[in-house]
Amino acid sequence: MFYAKAKIGDNAEVRIQLDYQNVFTVCPSCNKEHAVDITEIFMEEEADFDCVVYCADCSREREKKRQNDKSA
Repeated sequence: MFYAKAKIGDNAEVRIQLDYQNVFTVCPSCNKEHAVDITEIFMEEEADFDCVVYCADCSREREKKRQNDKSA
């Protein structure tokens, strides 16, 4: 089990178990917050906690651009 922990005072802390429903990131392109499934991310060989994940809209736009670049 992985969890996040934060101190909220001198004598108190909060622990939140990480799972596919409560992990979020911000898209590096549009700054939109979106949920991510950490199990999917860490199935990739190159993944680590510094990786970036684009939102669905920006991912589609990036894929369109990649396809256009290939055909040019």
